[in-house]
Amino acid sequence: MKTRLKDYRSYVLTIIAVTLMTGMTFKSVNAQPLDPDNRVTVTLDDGTKVTLLGKARTGRNNNFTGEYYYLPVGLRLAKGPDGTPEFLFIKYTTEKDASAGGVQGALMHFLMQWGLTAKQVVETESKLKAKLEKKKQNPRFRTLFSPVTKVKVMGPADVQPIPEGSFQIYSASLSDPASAKLIQSGRAPALEGGKAVVASKMDKNTAQLMAASLEKTSSIADLSVTLNYKYTVMLPAIDASVVINWKKVSETMDSLATVYKHRYSSSRFLWIKHSSSTYSYDEMHEMYQKSIENKAIQINITDRSLGDETSAMILKAFMDYFTNAMADKDESVPPVAPEAASNDENLNNKKGNYYRINKVKRENLIKKGQETISLNYRRAIPRFIDITGNLRAWYDGVKDNPKCVTSVNLNDPFFEHRTISFIIDGDVESIFNDVVNYVNIEVRKKRSSGNDFSDRITVDKKYINEKGVTVNFTYARGEDKNPDVFEYRTQWSLRGGKVFPQDAPWIKGDWGGINLYPPVKIRDIEFEADPDELKERGITRVTAQVRYMQFGKEVETNIHISTAKGVPLVDKKIFIDKDTKGYAYRLVINHKTKGKLILPWQVRMNDDYIYATIPEELDDENSDMFQEAKKEADDVVSKAKESVLDKFSELFDK
Repeated sequence: MKTRLKDYRSYVLTIIAVTLMTGMTFKSVNAQPLDPDNRVTVTLDDGTKVTLLGKARTGRNNNFTGEYYYLPVGLRLAKGPDGTPEFLFIKYTTEKDASAGGVQGALMHFLMQWGLTAKQVVETESKLKAKLEKKKQNPRFRTLFSPVTKVKVMGPADVQPIPEGSFQIYSASLSDPASAKLIQSGRAPALEGGKAVVASKMDKNTAQLMAASLEKTSSIADLSVTLNYKYTVMLPAIDASVVINWKKVSETMDSLATVYKHRYSSSRFLWIKHSSSTYSYDEMHEMYQKSIENKAIQINITDRSLGDETSAMILKAFMDYFTNAMADKDESVPPVAPEAASNDENLNNKKGNYYRINKVKRENLIKKGQETISLNYRRAIPRFIDITGNLRAWYDGVKDNPKCVTSVNLNDPFFEHRTISFIIDGDVESIFNDVVNYVNIEVRKKRSSGNDFSDRITVDKKYINEKGVTVNFTYARGEDKNPDVFEYRTQWSLRGGKVFPQDAPWIKGDWGGINLYPPVKIRDIEFEADPDELKERGITRVTAQVRYMQFGKEVETNIHISTAKGVPLVDKKIFIDKDTKGYAYRLVINHKTKGKLILPWQVRMNDDYIYATIPEELDDENSDMFQEAKKEADDVVSKAKESVLDKFSELFDK
């Protein structure tokens, strides 16, 4: 019984800690949800560590399943159809020196992918079964062994690249734009076997530095790659709630801020730090503890059988929600180097980091007054993982392959071929799935003699799946005396048979590579409300009506929260013109007895979060606000085609 209670306490802590760190959100996810407690790590014979999670059951059945999915692992060079690694490192020079127009340097281009090989999957499943056999002594795993032979590795977990920074390259030499040009894929590949691209053109000094770091005398190369993903775990509901009085929390913070200024007034750096509302992790923790002592934060657990030990753990876990709700991580203050952590740890709460109080967040929380957060809803939430590799580990396998590593003397200009590279940037997978059919890329090169060069390539979803996001045009220099000038233009085909722009202009190109950005960017709008508050006020449904520009036209998206479903937060992905700064929205309220009410339009810039704040004046049918909201609802049909965004010029100002 003690073992079961201890395991249950740990499970409850996991639910609350991860739920609070994600801002008490509910995410509707198409990917298969995984069980965070049914987690096993095995080490293959080649040293590869594979982390597997069992598929989560639905309903309230907490028993483990025997279906396992592995998290991203095995970052490596991709291989072509003939088995040759897709890696190219060419050092080049000319007979002429720089003063006579000669060039020296290097080109590097390679493709990467992740995932286990078929042989590794078989070995992983075998080692997984062996490890689970040893877990039979653990009561929580006993439901899995009926028999253990039914355990199966189903494949990779469904992962999504994080919206910002999913593909990162770290290189000291390639980070200087004066000596190297770096081109990379916009996002990490979402599917096992998908390819990410890295390409660079280096001058002679940078080329020598890179080559030196690839030699045997170096432990690592001066190029590392990190892919960042999120995946989904399913956590059950618990019988608990959190009550926060944000006004009292703010008063507690103000009183401690004064103490901190006097405490550190002897240190110039820390005096500046505190005058700018930036605090260390320990200081944020002290503010949190004082808020609990002042009863500004109260955590209520209905199931008292969990005991005081679990309550203490819950108080500690809520610290992360408190920090993220009031502050943003201050990147301007260098943190202490973090110790090694598991791949899917949230590093925002590591000691040594600093946090800046967000005035807008704080004011909005104070306006909310008292907030009650229920933990009774079953939640699917994201977790994060990254995989990192260094070029040195891959280079050893290709350094002796002349198809991969070579040098060339560029003697006769007539025989030169030049490659014009385009990379489709942004969230390629989502954009080509939802709004874009294809993009036409057209290139022309006027030669000083002979026929001009021109070519066109159509890039669609099939092209990207088969060849990646890089599009190459090869141009033969021949007798051309002006090899450094070419032009290109692009035209996007949209769902519904439209094209954008109608008359695409010609643009002067750059031989170093061109990033093509789709005309729209993704905004993930989060809409939140308190279902309990809505029920108490007789509201059955609240809608965020969002207006934004898409391909030069004003369009509308509606996001709904219904009290019948009890879901406090939903999100909606929209595609908005990349040159606009935001969108406009208004709340449409459905009341049991008062009918439909519509609040005025508001503008949002650089903020993808909407909270359904229902003014108290709407409870009074004689108030001016109620009358205006009712009138707007009555006129909604006649105003349906009326332009809204024209009223908010700040959305379009450069």
